[in-house]
Amino acid sequence: MKNIIKLILLLLTFQLSAQQQFEGVWQSEEDKDSILILYVEENNIKFWNYKLDEEFHIFEQVVAAEPSHIHTYYEDRVANIAKNFYYELTDKNTLERICDKTYEIVTYKKIN
Repeated sequence: MKNIIKLILLLLTFQLSAQQQFEGVWQSEEDKDSILILYVEENNIKFWNYKLDEEFHIFEQVVAAEPSHIHTYYEDRVANIAKNFYYELTDKNTLERICDKTYEIVTYKKIN
């Protein structure tokens, strides 16, 4: 039983450290006014979206998280848009957001 608990703790620690690679402040390459902040705390990932050039009210929640990617539900309440996104790192300074339905890709560069 102790070995099972140790294995579970090891897997959780591995997953948390892998997800911390996503943590930081990211800026869209296509729209420099679009900023994304990801924060990882105790296996909980938080998303904050900012649009510097227009009114916004964006809600984004993690649906599933794996060491190599994160699935989210994204809702822009001002524009009345709801989508599911898939985030993955292409390298330590490049994050891609892919729409599950349209496969549109938005590339973010790490600025922090």
